[in-house]
Amino acid sequence: MRQHITAHRVSLTTHAAELSDIDGAPRRSLSVRAAAAPSFSPTIATCRIAGDPVRLIGCMAMNAVETPTEKSRRSAVRFLPIAIGALVIVASIAVAVSRMSGSHIYAGTILDSPTVAPPLTGMTLDTGEAADLSAYAGKVVVIFFGYTSCPDICPTTMSTISSALDALGDRAGDVQVLFVSVDPQRDTGPVLEQYTRYWGANFAGVRGAIGATTELADAYGVYFERGEDLDGGGYVMNHTSAMLGIDTDGNLGIVWSNDTEADTLGDDLAELLG
Repeated sequence: MRQHITAHRVSLTTHAAELSDIDGAPRRSLSVRAAAAPSFSPTIATCRIAGDPVRLIGCMAMNAVETPTEKSRRSAVRFLPIAIGALVIVASIAVAVSRMSGSHIYAGTILDSPTVAPPLTGMTLDTGEAADLSAYAGKVVVIFFGYTSCPDICPTTMSTISSALDALGDRAGDVQVLFVSVDPQRDTGPVLEQYTRYWGANFAGVRGAIGATTELADAYGVYFERGEDLDGGGYVMNHTSAMLGIDTDGNLGIVWSNDTEADTLGDDLAELLG
């Protein structure tokens, strides 16, 4: 059973680096992204990736004993199981109360300081119109950077989003999905339109010159580059595989990994719609 991730908070740049799942290429870019992110202590870094409240609090308790003297170390070790046990009980009660009161536990990761989503400067929709986030005011927008020739991660992610929207029923009309091409050389407007409409009426392609695409990707903390050439012709694109969510107020505030399941993604979207 999938473990839900609580709404723990990280910065966008750090999260994008951690969640990068590059199509068939080494993760050589990750150290660059991490280096640019705000610094934080190893203890906090370790705890921030914990998957649920019990693991998170247990992680904090274990990291609380870092450099004691030998004597206090032995005391801390004897006390640690009791402390962790007590914290686990408290965390379990907190989760139970949260669920009983209707509070939502997000599958995605809530960003530390949600900000107005970067504009789609210099980008156009697959229909040729200028891409403008203000056109989706009051809607939840899901943005994904990929390319139509992608053999695995892109179609899998699009299928997940499509299934999540199906589960929303009539409310799906309040969600807009933007597929931003990282391969504008091959992804022309008609190619993008055919690809995105296959997944549903709520999907639209976004493209631009490589310079504008790079600037947009940087603004959203997304990495991409041209990868290796294929034997039969063509090439692959290496890219970040995370989905980024913009709320109904136009704030970029949540990121989902590409292995998020359709039902939990749908639950998050429903919560964001209010």
